[in-house]
Amino acid sequence: MKLFFNFFLFLIVTSSYSQIGTNALEKKADSLHEKKSYSKAIRLREFYLSNIKNKQSSQYINNEIKLYLSKYYLTTNWNEKLELLEEINKKITSETSLSENFKFEFFENYYLTIGNATGDWVKSLEIALDYLKNINTKNYKLNFRKKIKLLQDIAFIYKELDNENKAIEYYKTAEEIYFKKGLIESNEVAFLYNNLGTSSYKVSDFKNSQNYYIRATSIWERDLINNTDNLILSYNSLISNLLEYGNLENAKYYLSKLKRIIFSLRDKSSLSLQKGTLLYLHNQLKINIAEKKENEASITYHQLYDYFIKLTDKKSVLVSFSDATSIYAEYSYRKKEYKKAFLLLDKAEKILIPFTDKKALIDLYSFYSYFWRELKDFNKAHFYIDEGILLCNENEFRDLAGLYTSKAMIFFQEKSFIESEKNFDKAVSYIELCKNADFYLLSYNSEIAKEYFDIYEVTKKTSCLKKAYKGYKLSVNLFNNIYENDIFNYSLEEYVKKIRNGLLNIALINPNHNVEIIEMIENTQSKYLCKNFLMNKRIKSFDEVANYLSEINTLKSKLSFYLKSNSANKFKINQLKNEIDLLERKIKEEFPYLNTFLNPNFNLNQFLSKTNSPILVYYQTDDSVYGVYIKTNDDIKVKKICDLKLLNEKVIIFLSKIDIRNSVDTVSKELYDILLAPFDIKNDEITIITNTFLNKLPFEALLNKENKFLVEQLKINYSTSLSLLELQKAKHQNKAIKIAVFQPDYKNSDYTSLPFAKKEALFLKNNFDSNYFTASQATINNFLKYKENTIYHLAMHAKIDYENEFKSKLIFHDNDLFFSDLYALNLPLDLVVLSACETGLGKSQEGEGIMSISRAFTFSGVSATIHSLWQTPDKQGYEIMQYFYEFLNEGLPKNEALQKAKIKFLSTVKAQELKHPYYWSGFVLNGNPDALVVKTNYFYFILLGLVIIGILLVFFLKFRK
Repeated sequence: MKLFFNFFLFLIVTSSYSQIGTNALEKKADSLHEKKSYSKAIRLREFYLSNIKNKQSSQYINNEIKLYLSKYYLTTNWNEKLELLEEINKKITSETSLSENFKFEFFENYYLTIGNATGDWVKSLEIALDYLKNINTKNYKLNFRKKIKLLQDIAFIYKELDNENKAIEYYKTAEEIYFKKGLIESNEVAFLYNNLGTSSYKVSDFKNSQNYYIRATSIWERDLINNTDNLILSYNSLISNLLEYGNLENAKYYLSKLKRIIFSLRDKSSLSLQKGTLLYLHNQLKINIAEKKENEASITYHQLYDYFIKLTDKKSVLVSFSDATSIYAEYSYRKKEYKKAFLLLDKAEKILIPFTDKKALIDLYSFYSYFWRELKDFNKAHFYIDEGILLCNENEFRDLAGLYTSKAMIFFQEKSFIESEKNFDKAVSYIELCKNADFYLLSYNSEIAKEYFDIYEVTKKTSCLKKAYKGYKLSVNLFNNIYENDIFNYSLEEYVKKIRNGLLNIALINPNHNVEIIEMIENTQSKYLCKNFLMNKRIKSFDEVANYLSEINTLKSKLSFYLKSNSANKFKINQLKNEIDLLERKIKEEFPYLNTFLNPNFNLNQFLSKTNSPILVYYQTDDSVYGVYIKTNDDIKVKKICDLKLLNEKVIIFLSKIDIRNSVDTVSKELYDILLAPFDIKNDEITIITNTFLNKLPFEALLNKENKFLVEQLKINYSTSLSLLELQKAKHQNKAIKIAVFQPDYKNSDYTSLPFAKKEALFLKNNFDSNYFTASQATINNFLKYKENTIYHLAMHAKIDYENEFKSKLIFHDNDLFFSDLYALNLPLDLVVLSACETGLGKSQEGEGIMSISRAFTFSGVSATIHSLWQTPDKQGYEIMQYFYEFLNEGLPKNEALQKAKIKFLSTVKAQELKHPYYWSGFVLNGNPDALVVKTNYFYFILLGLVIIGILLVFFLKFRK
C-alpha cells in the first residue's frame, strides 16, 4: 500500500513538475507545511531537491532548510530537534533568500528548543533578543501577530530565568501592539492579560495581578462555552490572589462565578470539570477556615477528599490536594485535635508518595515538622524538615527559606541557639536571593527577625540584635513592595503589627535608631487615606491630569450609588473599583514625576521642621500599646505603656460613664497615668496620633496630677498618622474667615428639630462672612456649589451605620449625603465643623481606625474637621461652637480656639452637673491645628516704630553735638 502511495505521489509530482514548473512545486510543499501535513511536505520537498542540480544554489539551500523544519515537527526528542535546527543555523546567512515567515519559524523554534534541550535559557534569550533587534532595526515586514508571538516568547524565557519584571515589560509591549491594532478586547489578548496576571502575582503586584485576571475573565466570559478551561484557571488564580491579600469578600464573589461555570459543564467526566471542581472545593475550604466555620470546613474537606480519590487524573491537582489537606490539618491542630491532624497528613502522604510530586510532599513534610515541633518531639520535627530540604531543588529559594526557617525554630526550641542562628542565617541568604517580594517571604523574614531578637534576649549577643533590626528593615521593604496603598484588611494589619512590635521592642533597648524606626513604622501604616487626600486636595493643581481626575470622580460617583444600595451589585462594585484603580495607575505611568507626590515616604526630620508642637503617637500590637513622645529628633521617648486588653477595658468604662453622666474621676486619672504621665509633658500643646480604639477617647477630659482636666493644660488636636498630618498641615494666609453654613429645619421629617443649631447658624450668619443655607436651602446641591469657602459648618443630624460605613449619612433638607458620596467628592476645604451627633464614630476597621463621617471628609481633601464623639447636647454644643468661632476669628490656632472655648464654657456654666465631660468634651479637632486667620498685630508695629524713632533721636542728638 505504502509503495503504491509513493508511486502515485511520484506520478503527481512528475506531472506537476513538468507542467507547472519548479516554483509551483515549491509552493505546493510550502502549502502542505503550513497545513501541518509534514509527512507529505517532506516527500514532496525531497523529490524537489533531488531534481535541483546545483547543491550550492539559494534555491536548494532554502528548500533544504524548509525540509529540516518539516522534519523538526515530526521529531519528539528535544536533543534530536536541536540537531536539526543547528543544521539549519549553519545554512542561514545574511544572503539567504528565505522568506521572513520561514525565518521566524526557524528562530522561534531555535531559541525555545535550546532552552528545552539544554536548559541554557540565557543563550535562548540572547538569540531571541538578537532576532528582535534585527527585526526592529532592519524593518522586516513581519506579520504583527508574529511580532507579538516573539515578544511573548521572550517574556516566557524571562519567566524561565525567574525575571518576572522583564517578562511583564515584554508582555506590555505586546499589549501596546494589540491596542494600536484595535484588538484590545479580543480573545487572544485575554491570554496575554492572564499571563500578565500571573507574572504580576509573582512579583507581588497584587492589585495589577487582580486587574489583569479580571480583564482576562471579562473577555472570556463573553464566550463561556469555548473558554471554560481558561476561566476555571483564571478564576482560581484570582481567588488565590484575593485570599492571600486578605480580600475575603471579593474572593467569595469570584468563587461563586467559578461554581456557576463548573455546574454549567455538561460532560461530567471531562478533565475540566474534575480539575475545576477540586479547585472550587479547595478555595471553599480556605474561605470556610478564614471565616472560622468549623462544620462547613469539615464538610468541604471531606467532599474534596472523596472527589480527589475518585479522579482518574490526579497528577494535575496533587499540589492543590496537598495544600488543602495541610491547611485543614493545621486548622484541626489549632483546635488541639492532634490525632485528627496527623491522620490527615498520613493519609495524604500515602497517596502522594507514588506520584513523586516534590512540591506536594515538601508542603506536607513542612506541616509534619511544624506539628511535631509544637508537640516538642524535636527528633521527628528535624526528620521531616530534613526530608523537605532533600526534596527541594537548589533554585527554589523561597521554599528553602521557609524550610531553613522551620529548621532554625526547632533548634531554638531545643535551646541550641548557635545552630538556630546558623539556620536563620541560611534562610536569610535564600530570602536575599529571591528577586521578588511576596507574603510567604514576608512571613518568613518577619519570623526570622523576631527569633533573632529572642536569641538576643537569651544570649545578649549584640550581633543578634543587629540581625533582628536588619531583618525588620527588610520586612518593611518587603511589605512596601507588596502593599499597593489600598485600604488595610485583617491580613495586612497582622503583618504590620508583627513588624511594628519588633521595631518598638528594639527601640526600647537601643534608642539610637528611633528616628529611622518611627519612619519605618509610619511607612508601613495604611496610606489609603493619605493617597486620596492628596488626590482630592492638591493634585488638582496639575492641569495634565485634569481629564483623568474628572473621569475618576465620575466613576467614584457611580461607585457611591452601589456602595450605599441595600442590594449592592458586587460585580459592578468590583468593576468600578478596578476602573478607578487602572486610571490612577495610568496617571502614575504617564506622569512618572507624580509617583513621589502620590506615594510620599515619611521623613521625620522634614516633618518636625514644619511643626512646633510635640507629638504623642500610640501604636497597637497584638497584645500591647506603645507610646512614642516626639519633641525633637534628638528627644524621642518610646515606652510600652499598657496591656492592650486592660487599656481597652478602661476606655470602655470611661465612655460608658460619660454616656450615663456618672463620675469619671477615677478612671480618668487611671487613663492619664497610663497614657500621659510616663512622658512628663511640660508643654502647653500636644498632637495625639492614633488609629486605634483610642480614637473614641477625648483626652481633654482626662484628669492630671493636679486633678485638673487636661483641656486646662493642653491645646490638643488629633490625626490618624504622622504621614497624614504632614499632608494636612499646608500653610494658609487668610485675612478673614468665609463660612458656608447649612442648617435644615426638619419640619416635615422624622427627625427632631434642633433649635440651638438654628441659633448657631444665625450667630455665624450675623457675625461672619457667610453663605447661609437654612430650611429648604440646606440642600446637597448648595453644599456642592460653594467649595470656595474656608469653612463648612454643618448644623444637622447625622445617622451612623456601624455595620456598613457607606450607609452612614448627614441629613440635609432635600436628601441624605452618604459616607460613600463624600468619598466621591473633591472638597479642598480648610475646615469642616460637624456640629452633629456622633460624626466621629462609625465601624472600626482593622488598620484604618474609625470609619467615621469625619474620616470621609478627610478623604475628600478637607485639612481639618471638628467632629463629635457622642450625642453632644444641642444647647451646650451651641455655646461651645459660638466661643470657638470667636476665638478662631481673633487669629488663634484651631486647637487653641477649641481649648479656650471649652475652658470658657466650664468657667461660665452655672450648674455644676453641666461641667461633666459629657457636655463639653465630645467635640474634638482632627487634622491641621494651625490658625485660619492671620491678624495684624498693631502693638508690635507701634513698638517697632517707637524703637526706630528712639534710635533716630539718639543719632540726631549725637551728631548735633
